[in-house]
This record gives sequence, structure tokens and C-alpha cells, in this order.
Amino acid sequence: MLKVLREKTKSLHWVLWLIIASFILLIFVQWGGAGSGGRTVADAGWAAQVGDRTVSTDEFVTAYKNTEAFYQGQLGDAYRRGMFFRPEDVLNDLVDQALLEREAERLGLGASPEEIALSIRARPDLKGNDGRFDRALYQRLLAYNGLTVREFEEREGQRILVRKFNDFLRSGVAVSDDEVRRTWLDRNQTASIRYVLVSAEDYADQVQVDEAALEAWFDEHAEDYDAGPGRLIRWVRFDRAAAQAQLENEPEMREYYETNKDLLYTMGPDQRRASQILIRAAAGAGDEAKAEARERAEAIARRAREGEDFAALAAAESEDPATRERGGDMGPFYAGTYDPAFDEAVFKASEGQVVGPIETPQGFHVVLVTKGEGSKVRPFDEVRDLVSRGLYAAQAATRLREELESFQSALASGQDFGAAATAAGVEASEETWVVRGAGPADGPGPTAIQQAFALDVGTTSDAITAPGGQVVVQVLDTRDESPRSFEEAREAVEADFRLELGREMAAADAQTLAASAKAEGLEAAAGERTLRTAAALRKRGAVPGLGLEPELNTEALETPLEEIGGPVEVSSGAVVFEVTERQDFDETAFEAEAESIRQELQGSRFQTLRRANLQVLREQMEGEILLNDAVLEPLRSTPDSGNPLGQ
Repeated sequence: MLKVLREKTKSLHWVLWLIIASFILLIFVQWGGAGSGGRTVADAGWAAQVGDRTVSTDEFVTAYKNTEAFYQGQLGDAYRRGMFFRPEDVLNDLVDQALLEREAERLGLGASPEEIALSIRARPDLKGNDGRFDRALYQRLLAYNGLTVREFEEREGQRILVRKFNDFLRSGVAVSDDEVRRTWLDRNQTASIRYVLVSAEDYADQVQVDEAALEAWFDEHAEDYDAGPGRLIRWVRFDRAAAQAQLENEPEMREYYETNKDLLYTMGPDQRRASQILIRAAAGAGDEAKAEARERAEAIARRAREGEDFAALAAAESEDPATRERGGDMGPFYAGTYDPAFDEAVFKASEGQVVGPIETPQGFHVVLVTKGEGSKVRPFDEVRDLVSRGLYAAQAATRLREELESFQSALASGQDFGAAATAAGVEASEETWVVRGAGPADGPGPTAIQQAFALDVGTTSDAITAPGGQVVVQVLDTRDESPRSFEEAREAVEADFRLELGREMAAADAQTLAASAKAEGLEAAAGERTLRTAAALRKRGAVPGLGLEPELNTEALETPLEEIGGPVEVSSGAVVFEVTERQDFDETAFEAEAESIRQELQGSRFQTLRRANLQVLREQMEGEILLNDAVLEPLRSTPDSGNPLGQ
């Protein structure tokens, strides 16, 4: 629905401005019947103050009603008050109008009685079926709005002032023929290439690492390894697994397992279990990228069928983090859980069989079926935690709640954080510096760290839900920077050092490759290197296999057909390419689009200029612009069925 609305309006803010600036009331709009029973907008008096100018409640109500009517007309029954625009948006646009009126008057612009009369007579909403000004329509509009002729003419004069100011701004907007041409080229000129990437990573492993050189690199780039703002925290964890473990009784658990083995711990004939190795190839990947992923998956499948340990293969090769750490184990599942192609292959296979590669939208799966047809009992050791949860989860939850309440009570009574933890039977952590998005492996978890950055020094959080339980955090100190020592950052320093030198080696190799390609052709010069393709590149846009590389796009568009370009340094190394197709300037197509492009550029610059002027005007009147919250509050909280407008 939002997409439809965007397509219809293109610029919603500009639509709001047109509605407000014109003050056209939709006479036949219905406004909700009986009142809401509470405060209404009409009770609030003035809506905004802009220096010596007042935006009246009537003006605001008129603008709000027109805006709401517009959205209702676009969305029908899908319209919900407060979802698509805010009352603040409408009122701020009225404030902008008042600011522009003041500025227009300062510049000596005005609206004469003759201009106002002509403007009213030209309004489409005041013309009859014959296309001429209809005085009866004019009288009905005045009566509907409760306006006198003088009040309406004042508003029309304000509208003329704003229009004149906008015309004044537009007069300063110029778009040259060259700009129009460049814009057309940016959108329509294309080049297709085939290219070779000389990857910096391929050389990074060859870099000889010298400890002194690494330290010198770190000293030169130390700011790059600052982890940013930090918080000194301590925390206490109320852990479900720990509480559960304290309750465990081995004989009781085994008895529970035997009693419920058939019901809870036996996989049925309609279930399978498997381990997988995933080699990713995104749905939008090119043919070459998919071919590379398939080839790699096929090699892994051969190794698995030849008897290589599947769990070790998964740990080393799989690109699925959810299963890689478990040796690829996916656990039990029913048909329909995964992609149809995956299900079909796995449910047809027998236990112990390696199947695949199976292509799905995620990539290529090599799968070891660990449970085939028929029923299969899961051994006690495999389901031990499930048994413990079944027996002790409720008791563990009660214990955690009691510990948390005891801890919070101790804090409330004035006890120190650590003493309160001890009194509750849990242990507070050591004081630890953390940064956003990172923390120790045994820390409070990312959610708790994130909330710590919202706390003041010396304050303690409420209980925060964390994996396996709850956490309470206390902030002890803050700092703006978190510099890391060489030892702390060494792993990242070495990776960056290798990659930087790898880039230099790749760039040098790409120079040699480019010279060979110009002499004997790109394919011959590439040798065993992968030759990739990228079709219809524009000045702006991603290159398949490389991402956003604007320098490569620009050089490809400037290189003649069938000529060699590069090397161009990219984020992953250096590229040498050949242009295989071009779509250059088309005079006929350009002439057909030139005027609309010019108007678009002029409109965009006018809007930018208008926003800049409004920002300056608002800054000049800082403290003199007031919004009446009593006008806005009823509209923020009243459902569609209510009538907060008081009319």
C-alpha cells in the first residue's frame, strides 16, 4: 500500500505543501459525526506563533482536513489516522508558509487587490460547468469555511505572496545544456565488459610478516583501531541453565527419559535428520559465480563420499554459521521445513547417504542424511538437556525470579551492587570496559551492552532478557575513545597489513596483465584466471561480483569498444577489462527526454534552494516560532472514529 501511495504522489511533502498553500477545502468530506467526548482542536485557540504572525486554529483545521481528505482519497479503507502523516507535519508546513510570507514582504513582493481578484476568479474549484467563475460556488465555499470575503481574500493574498516568492527563487535556478546532456548520459549510457580481478587476498598470504613492520604500521594507523565510545560496566546474570543444573538428579532424569522415550524422544517415520555443508550463491549471482560455487560444492561432495569426516568438512568449508559449529547438524525436521528441492533430495535418500549438491536460493548444499525412513530413538546423552528442561524448567524459572527479586530488593535498600548479588546467591562480574557491538565472550550479551549505552553513570538497568536468562547491568564510567594496544589489535593489524601489501602486489601484477592483454587479447592473457562478465554498466550501479566500484564504471564508459581498460584499483584488488558492448549518446532519444530532464533538475534545485532558505529563516527566528501542543495532542491520540476537530 505504501508503494502504491509513493507511486501516486512521488513527493509526499510537496503534496502536503500544495494542499496547504492552496487552502482548497473539499466541501463534501464527512467528519465523523458526534464528538469524541474529550478535548478538541477547536478548544485550543491559536495553533502556531511565527514572530508577529499567528497561525490560527481555523487555518490549521482547514489544512489538516484537506491533507486527511487527500490520503483518504488515495488509500480508501486502508487509511488510518496517524499512520501516514503527523499533525506536526501539517502545522510545520503552515509555519513554513508564514516564514515565506514574511520574507516575500521583506523583499518588497506584494499582492494587489486586482491580483487577488484575478487569482480568485481563476481558481478551478470556483468555476462552474461552463468554465467561468461561479459566484454561488464562491458563497457556498465561504459559508462552509465560516469565512468573510475579506478573510478569504487575505488568505488568497498570502497564497499569492508564497507563489511570488517561489517564482523569485526559481528565477535563480539555471540548468545548462551540458548538465542536461550529462544527466541523460548518466542514466542511459552503458558499457558491457568482461574482466579479470587480480585479487589482493590471493597475495595477502604471500606477504612476509615482520613484527617490527607490524608495530610501525600500527603506530601509523593507531586511530583506525580505536573501538570508539566505551562504558565501564559490571553485571549479574540470572542463568536458566545454571539454575536448572543445580536441580538435576541423574536417576530421576533417566526414569523420566524412559517413561517419555516413545512420546518425546523418538523421531517418527515422517522425520529426517541431516548434516549439511552450504556453499553460498545468492539468488542474484551471475552465471560464473554460480558455476564456481557449484564446482566447489561438487568437490566437497566427492571428498565426503570418499570417506572424509563430514563434521570436519563442515567445520572447515560450510558457509552456514548456524550449523557449521555443530559439524553441519541440522537436527530433526519434517517435510516442508526447507526448500522443496532440498526436501525432495533428502527424503528420497537412505540413512548414511551423501546427496548433492542441491541447489536452492541460498546456494549449493552437500548433505549427509543421518536419519532415514522409519522411527529412531534419540539416545539419552543426545537429549539430556531436553530431559532436564522437561523436568526442571518451571522450578528453575521460579528460582531465577526469586533470585532477581532478592537482588533488586537488596539494591533498593541501599546495598552495593556486588553485595546485593551475594545476598541473592549469585555473583557479580568484574568491572569491564565494553564498546558498542562488542564485548567479552562471557559478557552480558549484545542487548545488555546496547542498553548500557543508554544509562547514566552510577545507574542500574532493569532486568534485561538475554539468551538463557536475564541480566542486570550497572554503568560505572564512560569514555569517548577506547584505544586498543598493539597486542589487543594485533590480529586485525596483521590482516590489514597483509591486505595492504597484497593490494600493492595485485596492482603491479595487474599492470603486467593489462600490457599482455593489449598485446594478445584478454582471454589469452588471463590464462587460468577467471574471466567474468558485467552487462550494461551505468555510471552509477553495482558491478556483479565486485559491488559498488564507481571508478571502474566511469573508466568502462570512457573506454572504446573492444579495447582493454585498466588496471583499475577496486576494494578487492585490481581489475583489467575489455569493453564488449556500448550504448552511447542517441540524439533522437536525448531530444525526446531533454526537456523533462531539464524540468526535473530545475525542480530539484528549486526544492533544495527553498529548503535552504527555510532553514536560514528558521535559524533567524529561533525562539520566536512556537507550536501549540494543545492543538496537536488531540489529533495524536484520537482514533479514526473520533472527531478531534470539534466541528
